[in-house]
Amino acid sequence: MKNIGIKFLAILLIFSSCTKSGLEEITTPTLFQWPAGTSDYAPYTNGSTFVFESSNGLPAVVDSFTYTVVTDTIINSATYRKLVSNKPTLGPTVYVNYNAGVVTEITYNFSLQGFTLPVVTQTVLKDNVAVNNTWNESQNISLMGFTFPITFTYTLLQKDFTKTVLGVAYANSISIKQELGIPPALATIAGIPATTQIDNFYAKGVGRVERGVVSTNNFTRIKRYNVVK
Repeated sequence: MKNIGIKFLAILLIFSSCTKSGLEEITTPTLFQWPAGTSDYAPYTNGSTFVFESSNGLPAVVDSFTYTVVTDTIINSATYRKLVSNKPTLGPTVYVNYNAGVVTEITYNFSLQGFTLPVVTQTVLKDNVAVNNTWNESQNISLMGFTFPITFTYTLLQKDFTKTVLGVAYANSISIKQELGIPPALATIAGIPATTQIDNFYAKGVGRVERGVVSTNNFTRIKRYNVVK
C-alpha cells in the first residue's frame, strides 16, 4: 500500500519545474497587457510551452516533460487554459484559470490501483495578497468505494524575491507553502503522513518554476519555457 500512497501523492502534487543552455526566456514588459484569463504569474497563452524536470526518491530518478497550452476551455462559466503534457504520468493534463489575482487549477478523472479522483480543484496562488496571508479549501476523494475529505491550507511566505532554479535566477518570485491533509485512517491505508508540506514557487512572466516535497525528495523544476505573446 505504501507504493500506492506515494504514486497518489505524486499525481496529486504534480504540475503542477531551467538551465541556461537553450533557455527561451522572455522578459515581461511592465505595461504588457495579458489576454483575459492570464497574468504575470499565470502567463499561459495558447501555444506557450513549459519544459520541466521531474525528480523523486533516493537516489533520485530524473525525467522531463513538456506542457503545451493548447486551447481555452469554459468550465462553470469561467475560461481555463488547457495545458497538455507529453508524458501524462509525470504531468497530467491541467486546466488553469486566472481571475483577479487568483490562480485556480483543475485536473480530472484520475484512477490508480483503487484511487479515484474525479476532480481535483486547487486555488494554488493569490498573487495580490500580503505576506503571511492564508487560505483553505477542501474536497472529497474516493477510495475503494469510500469517500474521504482532503484539505488544502496555503500560506504566502514571501514576495518579490529572486528564486534560483537549476542555475537560473528568477526575479519577482512568490513562495507559497501548501499543506495537504488527509484523514488518519486513509493515511494509514496509503502508508503516507496525514499532513504533507508542498513548497511552491512562482516567477513573474513564467508561472510556477518549482514545486517540491522535501520529505519524499519529490521535485518538479522548470528547465526552459517559451511564452507566446
